[in-house]
Amino acid sequence: MLLASFVFFMAGFAVIGCLSIIKSQKNSADYLVAGRSLPPWLAGLSAVATNNSGFMFIGMIGYTYSSGLITAWFMIGWILGDYIGLRSILQPVVQASHEDDSRSLGSMMSHWVGRKRFKNFGIISALITVIFLSVYAAAQFKAGSKSLDAIFGLDKTATILISAGLVLLYCFSGGIRASIWTDAAQSVVMIIGMALLMIIGLFNIGPVETAHFPENYFSIVPGFKDLLFTVLGAIGGGLMVTGQPQVVSRFFTLRSAEDARKLRFYYYLWFISFYVITVTVGVICRMLLKQAQNFDAEMALPRLALQLLPDVGVGLILAAIFAATISTADSLILACTAAIDEEFNKKKNESFVVTKMTTITILVISTGIALWDQKSIFNMVLDAWAMLGVSFTPLLVCRCFKKIYSEKAATLISLSALVIFIVISKMASIAPGTQLAAMSSFLKSYYMVPFVTLAYAFTLCLLFNTKNQSETLVND
Repeated sequence: MLLASFVFFMAGFAVIGCLSIIKSQKNSADYLVAGRSLPPWLAGLSAVATNNSGFMFIGMIGYTYSSGLITAWFMIGWILGDYIGLRSILQPVVQASHEDDSRSLGSMMSHWVGRKRFKNFGIISALITVIFLSVYAAAQFKAGSKSLDAIFGLDKTATILISAGLVLLYCFSGGIRASIWTDAAQSVVMIIGMALLMIIGLFNIGPVETAHFPENYFSIVPGFKDLLFTVLGAIGGGLMVTGQPQVVSRFFTLRSAEDARKLRFYYYLWFISFYVITVTVGVICRMLLKQAQNFDAEMALPRLALQLLPDVGVGLILAAIFAATISTADSLILACTAAIDEEFNKKKNESFVVTKMTTITILVISTGIALWDQKSIFNMVLDAWAMLGVSFTPLLVCRCFKKIYSEKAATLISLSALVIFIVISKMASIAPGTQLAAMSSFLKSYYMVPFVTLAYAFTLCLLFNTKNQSETLVND
């Protein structure tokens, strides 16, 4: 009954995605930006689902299960940083993408509203996008496979390959439109299903034996240092939404810049509601699930669903999780496709076959990473997210505030921020036992490396800003 329920609901999500072929125009513009014709509610639900997906369902619940209520502060900081970022860039980005017919984040940044195209910067940004979004897509494949393995005992290699096949089906049915339709459907189903799971879980909580929990697990007001660094680290993480090509690509599908405010309403209504539910369910998992010695915290949600819900409910939750990971992986791979297509396909409006072949190549790479990499989903997503964010966020935000840069300055800002992030993150391996290694470990423990790197990159943006636009255009 459980497997039949999962297959039934999963088939429903797949049909929704495939139905987008009805609207498909069989060209690259429709394949990559849905013809810039989507309403704000649909783009908003898709953007927030793509933003979270396997990270929220699997990684964040596992983080809350392990760390306790301090993750509520992580949630507050993350949403605050996210809001600051989108408030700064959303409307200018939509307008710029329409005026320059940009279909990828890198292309838009390298050709900002009528300026001379930064060819080398465009190529570098495309390579950064492909490298890190391929890892991100692999994390989505792993999230789906872990859920199915936990409940059905299915072989992870087989489920990863099935996931890749479904992504290929979505891509070839309707491109980004298929992904967006599926995002919207699963986001509605998931928030309803998670809310019901939370309510049922709350009614099943009995007396709490705090001796079985880590120290300060239920403390909503941690020490000042923990509170400060947790919130600052999360603000940095949330702000980096502006540097995520797979999220920004949703904004390109809007009909006009005037739809940006409406998109934000739907986006944050879902985001805040679901984050609160996620933290609550993470704590409920810790209180209700039996703690085996080798328990995988990232499997807490499916385990709780299996314990509390009937087979139909478990099948729905699992199908929504799996559909979320598939549609997000689809989004990531299409963002890579757009980045490559914009920079290397000289006949992008005519060569639709080349665009689809690019999608297949990226899909094969991501599938290979998923089969090989052994990192946790939480760490894989955070690493990819941060590297994209430090590479693109500072430059994009400053451009939206009408700052002007030469190509050399733009390239230096992006690449040096990426190098600084990698060096700080790997300092424990580079110089073990030193004060620098200890500092790196401290920053990583509070997810502060992105925050510090962003501060460095924003400082460079202020230093390299060229006030005279005409002078920059001539010098480029």
